[in-house]
Amino acid sequence: MWVTAFFTEQGTPKTGLTPKVSIWKVSDDSVIVNEQNMSEIGGGFYKFEFSAYDPDLDYAVRCDGGSGLPVNERYSYGGNEGFHDDIAEIQDTLSGIETLIRRILGMSQENYRLFNTTYDVSGQRLAGCTIKLYNNKTDCDNDQNEFATYAMSATYGQNGQLSDYKVTRTV
Repeated sequence: MWVTAFFTEQGTPKTGLTPKVSIWKVSDDSVIVNEQNMSEIGGGFYKFEFSAYDPDLDYAVRCDGGSGLPVNERYSYGGNEGFHDDIAEIQDTLSGIETLIRRILGMSQENYRLFNTTYDVSGQRLAGCTIKLYNNKTDCDNDQNEFATYAMSATYGQNGQLSDYKVTRTV
């Protein structure tokens, strides 16, 4: 995760600084990063790569622009305590979306197969089957690594027209 800070001098973005960053873990008050140099991005912005970042923890961050700045512009600070739950929720949502997209693709005629087909009394109309979805053509061709399975059932009226059709997920 990148920690960024913005520094000004008398309200104007300040370049050419060598700011230092310190990071504390809020849960136990431990210092995780102690006065490490930040790199200049430009236009008054500076960055530090916080490689030890854990999205499940809360951190407090202080960036010191240096003693050459006026006291009221020397420090930039913040934390992630308001965001780590949101980040985890977004990650969970994205994981779920990936699964849904794969299922949509499978049900829209991409990499799926029908098994265990049964027919009505006429022997002409499909009455039921198992549908398996696969990630790719090779898995589909070899009936391996299916990621979803559905049961399909259909019934027909006296005139032979479809009267009920149902597909339910089984796995």
